[in-house]
Amino acid sequence: MTHMINIQPRKPRFDLSDVPVFWNDGDPVLTRFFDALSIHFPDGERFFIQSVRNYQDLVTDPKLREDIKNFFRQEAQHGIVHDQYNAVMQSQGIHVEKVIARFKLFIRLSQKHLPAKYLLAMTAAFEHITAVLGEGAMEGEGEMFKNAHPAMRAMFMWHGVEEVEHKTVAFDVYETAAGGGISPAHLL
Repeated sequence: MTHMINIQPRKPRFDLSDVPVFWNDGDPVLTRFFDALSIHFPDGERFFIQSVRNYQDLVTDPKLREDIKNFFRQEAQHGIVHDQYNAVMQSQGIHVEKVIARFKLFIRLSQKHLPAKYLLAMTAAFEHITAVLGEGAMEGEGEMFKNAHPAMRAMFMWHGVEEVEHKTVAFDVYETAAGGGISPAHLL
């Protein structure tokens, strides 16, 4: 196992009541990039939790079991917070419901037709990507968000920190409980 960072679940509160439509330095492209991530986070986080949950009973290492519990707590909180922000976008006239519906369909079909091990491998890969995004967000003391609305800056920085904290959990479960490796034969 490669995980050395302490995973600390947090329950922050963000006042999103006055977030403008173009909250990141007035830049529509930069804002919409992060909005697109936010739209996918709640159901994505639930997918990640389920993918790890499918194997948690096979984990015997006490440290990894504790990490899994904290991973679940962090991911659940991410979903809650981004659901709240997605509601703000919806109230601003941004049609998030179509994207969310399509993403839910993708998740349902994936969970129905793909093996649990493959879903866990996908989760480990996406967790690595979100951790890289989190590390990037923190570079230069959060330069990417330096002129963002304060609540949005805080929200994405918090989320980024937690992604870095738990980035290896799904991979560690994949390696230790699911047997690691994957080949096309696993998909049949």
